[in-house]
Amino acid sequence: MIRLAGMEKSSGRSLTGKKLAELYGIEVKQALYSKGFKGNRGWYHTLDTFPAALMDPRGYILFPAKSDYDKFIEDGQTKGLLSARVNQLSIKSGISSFPQYQLFAEEKDFPEEITAPKAVPEGARKTVVVNAYERNPEARDLCIEKWGVTCSVCDFNFEDAYGEIGNGFIHVHHLIPLSTIGEEYELDPESDLRPVCPNCHAMLHRKKTVLSIEKLKDIIKGRKS
Repeated sequence: MIRLAGMEKSSGRSLTGKKLAELYGIEVKQALYSKGFKGNRGWYHTLDTFPAALMDPRGYILFPAKSDYDKFIEDGQTKGLLSARVNQLSIKSGISSFPQYQLFAEEKDFPEEITAPKAVPEGARKTVVVNAYERNPEARDLCIEKWGVTCSVCDFNFEDAYGEIGNGFIHVHHLIPLSTIGEEYELDPESDLRPVCPNCHAMLHRKKTVLSIEKLKDIIKGRKS
């Protein structure tokens, strides 16, 4: 289990955008990392190869194309949150202050998300470097026992695609994000969790408001029609 929050401190190694992109499971050609959190200035070289991402230890902002990045820069300058200096970007309040920010270190652990079994309270916070929800890995097994390891959105199966190396690999998605609950609750892995592939998981969390599985299915169907 990898807890991204505090990983740099505990490992004694410097994190990089490339390493975090691998851990978050996002495919980018350029990934730039800064330690800046919300309320702390973060410095980045400007992005020039896309898809690309700006990353901090808790999450990232993904830019599929240069036009998305240009709009981000323009909006940020309008709001006084960004400034440039010698081909560097200063983000005055951290990338987590932007609505495009995808939070991963606090909502789940990568590469395997874990949760809690039936009738076990979940949601109690503990302090690492930032707060992280306590989770129990038994729920992943209970969810998979009920729903299998095929993506609930796109029907992708890792073993079918990659053979033995993909056996049993899948992400587990909270239908109701823990970060929106803010208190202990009784989690039922069969009703509260669903298996999803990393790509669909990222798209479910792409916006500030988490998409439903049904909505993302509709989006995919609309693209194919």
